[in-house]
Amino acid sequence: AGKSEDHFLPPVTTTPSREAGRHERARVLREAIDSLSDEYRDLVRMCLFEEMSVPAAAKSLGMAETTAYRRLMAGASLLRAKVQNALGQGSWHEEVSP
Repeated sequence: AGKSEDHFLPPVTTTPSREAGRHERARVLREAIDSLSDEYRDLVRMCLFEEMSVPAAAKSLGMAETTAYRRLMAGASLLRAKVQNALGQGSWHEEVSP
């Protein structure tokens, strides 16, 4: 596993330490997604990382669009909190700046 989820992050690495940091953030993101409950995990993956529309994801998962929108907002909020907790508030975007 490992490298397959690195596509979640922008490819802005120039040094071994930046590359290591990028891999660490990808690992944390993957673990945070995997730790979401069933009601959020697939929807968050489909909409945030596979760029599927909410209506298409809702249809694929067999749920009402309003339910999908509500769960996506809640799931994205949980994901953000898990990542921030694992990496610390400021470190998520640190490496993206030139």
